[in-house]
Amino acid sequence: MLLRVSDVGMSTPTKDLFHGVSFVINEGERFGLVGQNGCGKSTLLRIILGEQQPDTGSVSKDCGLVVNYMPQIITASYAEKCLDKLTNAYAHDELDQRYYNEVMTGLNLWDLIGLENPVLSGGQRTKIALGSALVFSAKLLVLDEPTNFVDLRSMIWLEEFLQRMDCSILTVSHDRSYLDNVVDGILQLTPSGIRYYRGGYTDFSDAIEHEAERQQEIYQAQQSFRERLEGDIRRTKQQAQQTEKATKDDHTRRLAKKVARKAKSREKRLEQTMATTDWVDRPQDRPIVRLRFRLGVGSGTLIRSEDIVFAYEPTKMILDGASVVIGAGEKVAILGDNGSGKSTLLKILIGNLEIQDGKLWVNEKIETAYFSQDREDLIGDMTVIEAARSGIGALEQDVRSVLAGLLFKSNQIGQKVRSLSQGERTKLSIARQILRQPDLLVLDEFTSHLDLDSIEQVQKAIEDYGGAVLFVTHDRYMLETLSIDRLYLLEDGKTKLLHGGLQDYVNMVL
Repeated sequence: MLLRVSDVGMSTPTKDLFHGVSFVINEGERFGLVGQNGCGKSTLLRIILGEQQPDTGSVSKDCGLVVNYMPQIITASYAEKCLDKLTNAYAHDELDQRYYNEVMTGLNLWDLIGLENPVLSGGQRTKIALGSALVFSAKLLVLDEPTNFVDLRSMIWLEEFLQRMDCSILTVSHDRSYLDNVVDGILQLTPSGIRYYRGGYTDFSDAIEHEAERQQEIYQAQQSFRERLEGDIRRTKQQAQQTEKATKDDHTRRLAKKVARKAKSREKRLEQTMATTDWVDRPQDRPIVRLRFRLGVGSGTLIRSEDIVFAYEPTKMILDGASVVIGAGEKVAILGDNGSGKSTLLKILIGNLEIQDGKLWVNEKIETAYFSQDREDLIGDMTVIEAARSGIGALEQDVRSVLAGLLFKSNQIGQKVRSLSQGERTKLSIARQILRQPDLLVLDEFTSHLDLDSIEQVQKAIEDYGGAVLFVTHDRYMLETLSIDRLYLLEDGKTKLLHGGLQDYVNMVL
């Protein structure tokens, strides 16, 4: 045994997160920790690491256990410290020389070594923190959303690398392909504890679906049983009342009262059954985002760029011949390595940056909403529903529909924004952009920090959205299953249309 979590519980000032959490990690075991946004996954990891004390329960570790940790939120200062560690790595006795060169190459970190005061993107911060966790020897790796902002090329490398590592793993991730390829067990964190499922995320998802189907069957059987009993009681009562009212014969009236007592006895038996039987709740259908869309640009081209050129510095070209077409109502995705210029391209297409050469035509009638990789600022003192409506003027019915569709529960919409988890804030920012009902919805790395259920709901919202959607994501499942009109690869400053979809890119990488 490397680590044991025993009956751990934790609350915040605004809600109970979880209680009764117990599980064991043995040598060589690899678990994915999943759960809804705000359920306390990152909090549980900090408790395991000893950075935070639980309200109840305890964590025990094998003597001398070395744990390498990558947190979910990578600040600029934390990334710089990790970069210093990587730069000076050879001076550390605990460095695993076998991994260093491979990690630095696989995560494309060599160019960052030795830089002073570097300006790091979200993907670069994640890779630096991840590299720092990987190159030093440890018996247990604890990785909190290591795929956030990381490009597909690096993710594919990471999965293969982790499969070969001689250590145990506990990881939180929103990427189902990553979980399928890296872990052999899923730990689902719920308010009442941990539920264990053997296999990867697909196995977990299938098991959950089977459980829901079984719950529906039991619910229907219990409801049918209850309705039969209630119908029998109702008919027996009616029969006794009608018989008693229809006759003055004492014998017949006594028989009617006997029937009434029989009905009363059955009623008590039903009450006892209701009190002692484990009655299951009706499975909840997933909410759907429904909006009364305004009539905007109905057809035609919204944006067309041809061979655009852009550089922040004369010697550092970002775009050098990027061409993109977006039509009304189309779903368009852009792929590319970290630092290839995807976010820059999005900002140019929506008019936030000026091109230096090439052609850019934008339909002057379109309205655009932009969800940036850096996230939209949300006012902490506002409630969820206030923040969702702020500056937009959407109808409350539409606001509640979108929030419910993105898995905000009714008791959450009155919470203060400051109490939300990172994933919940992300969902709230996405809700704000959807509520604007633009002709073009632009989403940059919007799946980072979202739990898997929320990603599924966001995907459904994109599918049903009446306007055009331009987005950047590294979520393979979404790229494979979402109906995409055009998939562009941005590489060496140029765009290439991938006619074969995501598989074209995977074939190039492999």
